[in-house]
Amino acid sequence: MSLLFTKAPIVVNTDLACAIGFEEAVVLQQVKYWLKRSKNVIDGKTWVYNSIASWAKQFPFWSDTKVKRIFADLVDQKLLLTANHNKSKMDKTLWYTINDDRLDEIEHSIGSDCTNGEYQDDPMDSDNLTQPIPEITQRLHREDNNEQKNVHPINRKTAQRVVDSFNEITSLPKVKVISEDRIKAIKARWRDLAEYKKIEATDTQTMINLFSGFFKYVEDSDFLSGRSEKFNCYFDWIFKKANFIKILEGNYENGRFAK
Repeated sequence: MSLLFTKAPIVVNTDLACAIGFEEAVVLQQVKYWLKRSKNVIDGKTWVYNSIASWAKQFPFWSDTKVKRIFADLVDQKLLLTANHNKSKMDKTLWYTINDDRLDEIEHSIGSDCTNGEYQDDPMDSDNLTQPIPEITQRLHREDNNEQKNVHPINRKTAQRVVDSFNEITSLPKVKVISEDRIKAIKARWRDLAEYKKIEATDTQTMINLFSGFFKYVEDSDFLSGRSEKFNCYFDWIFKKANFIKILEGNYENGRFAK
């Protein structure tokens, strides 16, 4: 039965995966595994260190670039803390530890955003929950699997990052409430933007960067920003499908949002 596991597979908390993204949850679980075995305790915190190339060997289904991006995203979400405790100043290898306070915040915020909690609900042997990823015998489907291309890791945390980008870049009325309707709109436009740019919607950091570029275009447009017309543009108007596509296609341009 080659399709069945004979050793512990990757096990990820589905609530955590909903909150921060599946890829990030996989990596964070692996960091947790090594932290439990590390003897590097500095200033009351346990640390692990590795180069990205070495970390990537533990995730053979991802490229080095992909692993680097996931670690950067975890640092950006303040779930991983970094430091340089190397004896040699020439050694730039990063040390990592998990930010337990940030993880606690996410745990308390987890709620209705997760809709797939029915998976892997059966009790697991506690020893299997922390098995290192190199021990898996069945590789994950590769990232370019056609069935995964339209999946996007939108949750309230990711939606907040999109909104924060909008608030920081544009001079339009600030978004103060992230309602369920707004999250749904962000999910839909996330998919539209990925399709327009012909990239995978699962690459969270790339998508956030694209939204930042999109908002920069909005701010640069005299019409959308209200500098040339008596027009009150706002977040919800921008995230309506017809308006979003028109903006992508340059209908309000001083300069086109490049495809």
